[in-house]
Parts: sequence; C-alpha cells; structure tokens
Amino acid sequence: MKKSGKILFSILIFGLFVIIPAAAQKTRSDFQKMYMDYLKKKKLECSIMDNGEVYFRTAEGSGYYIIVNENEPQNFYVYTFVNLAGHQLGTTIPAANYTNIQKSCTKVTITNDGEYALFMYEGILPKPKDFSLVFDKIIAAIDDTVWFFAICFD
Repeated sequence: MKKSGKILFSILIFGLFVIIPAAAQKTRSDFQKMYMDYLKKKKLECSIMDNGEVYFRTAEGSGYYIIVNENEPQNFYVYTFVNLAGHQLGTTIPAANYTNIQKSCTKVTITNDGEYALFMYEGILPKPKDFSLVFDKIIAAIDDTVWFFAICFD
C-alpha cells in the first residue's frame, strides 16, 4: 500500500472510531425529550425540573424523578423520597440498612439531616432507549422498597 493510501486509511479509521461517535452523542435535552415523550405516551403528568431532572407523577399520585446524565447515557436512575417526620435516625438507619440487604435493584438512603428517605433504582441499560422495556418493573421495585422500608418500623 502506498504511503498516501495508508494515510487515507488511517484518517478513515480515525473518523469511524472518534469523530462519528462524537457527532452522534445526544444532548441533555435529547434525553429529556425521550423520557418526556415516553411518559406522555403513558399519560403521566411530567415536567423538567430546574436541575434538568424529569419529574413525573404516577396514576396513583406518587412523584418520581429521572436523573438525566448525558455523559453516562446507558446509566438509568429513578428515585422518589418520603418525609420521615416523626421517626428517629435510630430507627430509620437500621430500617434502611435492612431494606438495602433485602432488596437487590433499589437502595434506600437517609438524608444527612434525617428528614427524608431517598429510594433509588440505578441500572445500566444496553441502549439508553431500553429504559422503556423495564420502566414499569422499575417503578414497581421502588414502590416495593418503600413498602418494605415502612414495615420495618412495625
């Protein structure tokens, strides 16, 4: 292969692996639109928060947030939170720890001030759009985690 052919071949390979994927990257608003379109198709109330997260409310009235991170497009995060008014850290932290041991796809975090319990699903998807294939199961898993955490106080 001539020197000019090798250079042309090198440029082509560089373009395929570096330039083209970079141009194909989606923006934060692309992901927000993808999530909002899906939620609207499911007839769920939704909006974009000031911090860029997508908020939605289920038919049962529970509010959830999707964290939008265009830098990690295959990572999918959904969370909700519960006010812990009237509960002491001495009971909420052990309940959260026990729930985290029992539940595999979700986790519970108590805020530093002890005011809220955060219930989150974190997962890696083959493709960002695949969230729609598991969305209902994710919401069910979070709801189940909230319920399980609550019965730890009984």
